[in-house]
Amino acid sequence: MILDSTKLGVWSLDGDCTHSGLLKYALTKDNFTDSVLILTVSMSEPWCIVKSLTNWLSVITEHIDRLGVDKVTMASCEERGS
Repeated sequence: MILDSTKLGVWSLDGDCTHSGLLKYALTKDNFTDSVLILTVSMSEPWCIVKSLTNWLSVITEHIDRLGVDKVTMASCEERGS
């Protein structure tokens, strides 16, 4: 008998940039190809949406750059996402 198992880890950084250090646990080189990042914004201050998204995209991009994912894997992930 074969049992399938599914595991879903969800990390919420709650919009506070001081929590960006938790990215090292949530997104690693080992789980990079099997991960999805979802950015959501609060509508409580809609005038801050662009600034918030820009800030978090910068934080995430820097983190991914530090992971050292090889170019072939990165290109494959980018192609899969488009």
